[in-house]
Amino acid sequence: MPSYRRPDHVRKYKKYVVAVVHYGDIVYNVSKWLGIDVLIPVVHATERTTYFMMSMPRIHAKGGYRGIINEVCDIVESHKHLEFYEVVSYQKEKFFYIARRSYGTIRSFTKEGVIVLEPLYVVRGVKYFTVLAKDERALLRAKDDIEKVSPVPVQVVILRGGRIGEEYQGYSAEILDILSSLTPTEREVLLTAYNMGYFEWPKKANSEIISKVLGISKATFVEHLRKAEKKILDKILKAKGDNDQTC
Repeated sequence: MPSYRRPDHVRKYKKYVVAVVHYGDIVYNVSKWLGIDVLIPVVHATERTTYFMMSMPRIHAKGGYRGIINEVCDIVESHKHLEFYEVVSYQKEKFFYIARRSYGTIRSFTKEGVIVLEPLYVVRGVKYFTVLAKDERALLRAKDDIEKVSPVPVQVVILRGGRIGEEYQGYSAEILDILSSLTPTEREVLLTAYNMGYFEWPKKANSEIISKVLGISKATFVEHLRKAEKKILDKILKAKGDNDQTC
């Protein structure tokens, strides 16, 4: 029986997760203000307008599902970039069909040959794009373009490749702001060390084991980890100092 072999062009692509925060966007406001997860199963962007479906799975609220839908309608209707919307019923679930001004995210990915896989997840205001790219340089170029063309304040963070991204979907915009201060290598070293139990007591994995997993020397691992830790502490302690001054 012949074995299946993937075509060479398929091997050239790697899977990444890109976290994008469009501050003040419709889905940002719905997810952040109401504290609910948003699923975007379909999205289509043109030069001027982005069309997408939006649903709110797993809603648990005191006001019930109908109350949440009414709140979502109020948020959607009041958005300055809305062109039109419609609530569509499918079985027992409500979907919002929305058209709003295009922010250029999908076009920026396409311009750099990055393939966006659906659906998109929005958690605590953060959009998680699962994408296929030939290398991280293409993603960095797309990131720069997204930040340049967006009509609203935007933050873009490239997360580790080869993962679907569920482990990142609980990150708030504040946590992503801290992660975005790290270089891709510092971020990979930090998250790998954390996931392998380096910070637990007793340690589940030491620096020698983790450096082998990452394919770098022990000294390089420690260097990047220390730099990442310092940047995170700088962010946290600066934020605490600012809060103390305002009290």
